[in-house]
Amino acid sequence: MIDWIIDNSFWVFSGIGVAAVTAIAMWVKGLYSRHQRSMRQTPEFDPRGYAATPDPRTIVDDIRDSPPYQEEDKKKHYVGQKVYWTTTFEEAHRIRRGRARLMLLDRGGYPWISCTVVTNEYPRLKLIRRGSTVSVIGEISDIHAKSIFLVNVRLKFNNG
Repeated sequence: MIDWIIDNSFWVFSGIGVAAVTAIAMWVKGLYSRHQRSMRQTPEFDPRGYAATPDPRTIVDDIRDSPPYQEEDKKKHYVGQKVYWTTTFEEAHRIRRGRARLMLLDRGGYPWISCTVVTNEYPRLKLIRRGSTVSVIGEISDIHAKSIFLVNVRLKFNNG
């Protein structure tokens, strides 16, 4: 192999040789990338261990109906709870590093349910229509006015 490289050094190190080596490297990288993409799957949606109650509206109403001094304590009570809710898809906003922030509504009405997902894990996000039903499991991370924020989210697209 080394003898061949020495005999053909002018060709190998000329523009044509560099271009050929680059093309081969890009082709191999493309094969590897396609293999990696084919190995990715939508994360498993397993609602065991997640509760459907309290629902988003109940949480927001409970906090709103408490005395202002107690609102922060009420919020802390809900943070960390693992929930399983049926929502309505409304918006998806691209954010950096292949992620999207989703805005969902509680069964078509307020409050907002906001979460961030990796877009490659949910290719259907590119096609889903506003108003489609989406089941979501996740952990409440924060609550503000009429918005509930979830982390460690998994989605299941029910229609649309």
